[in-house]
Amino acid sequence: MTKKSVSVLMICLLFFTVCVFADMPGNKARSDVQANFKNVSTLGDYTLQILDYDKTITITRDTLYTIYASRGVPHQIAIFAAYNNTNTDTLYLGEFEQRNFEITFTGVQNNKLMYTTAFSNIENGDTLNNAKSTTADALKRFWKTNELLIGVSVVALVALIAFFLWRKRKPRKNNIDPVL
Repeated sequence: MTKKSVSVLMICLLFFTVCVFADMPGNKARSDVQANFKNVSTLGDYTLQILDYDKTITITRDTLYTIYASRGVPHQIAIFAAYNNTNTDTLYLGEFEQRNFEITFTGVQNNKLMYTTAFSNIENGDTLNNAKSTTADALKRFWKTNELLIGVSVVALVALIAFFLWRKRKPRKNNIDPVL
């Protein structure tokens, strides 16, 4: 019985240790992405709108827009054209793929944006290196501020396990459970 409980306990500890050190999706350092909007004047009466973090930005001429890098959930923007109360379809651009965008607009037809897209790879510059060093510094600060709490929790867990095993091995009289 003791061997079985110790093996189950060791498997649980291994599982929790692996979970603690797992790489969380999306928590990778990324660089800023450039979105170059060309021929905005071909949209006619429509105005180009960018929805970025619940803020709407109106673009009236050719623009180079920066999609700032995130350190968690990838940053994404929505692009559409508006005329009075009518909106066109929406184009979504994000920094997850780590590619620069060049969008060349050719007009609006049946409430749909007409455009061509070109991609280029970004160069891993200072932003990516700074993000890596910032992540390493944050991890160091986390361990420094929480090492006492982690130590106390590990000692408490070991004490509970020892108490559980000691309680199970306590001798009983005549093989009858004292609760009965």
